[in-house]
Amino acid sequence: MMGLLYLFLCFTTGAAICNFAFPGLVNMAKTDYNKSTLSFCPYLLLLPAWYLVGSLALTWAVYWTAMVFARTAEPLFWANLIVMPVAGIISACHWFRKAEKRRVKAGKG
Repeated sequence: MMGLLYLFLCFTTGAAICNFAFPGLVNMAKTDYNKSTLSFCPYLLLLPAWYLVGSLALTWAVYWTAMVFARTAEPLFWANLIVMPVAGIISACHWFRKAEKRRVKAGKG
């Protein structure tokens, strides 16, 4: 169960980081270099990128946090206990902000 939570956090945290760093990435994934429309879903390109960025960010965050707890019996336990909720909060804030923008753009706000 924790593995599924970790995978979910990798995808959502990676999506938040990618959307923050590259705001037009979703639109860029819809076209090729010649600006012609691709014939498949752009999320086939985005999902691996989100996973890789998210897993790299979470791994770095866990190990850097574990260095703070190096003198405890189980430093990775405490690091995961801190990093996973923080990643969840960052992901939730990103998705709520994105949903709010969509709602305002649709004229319902």
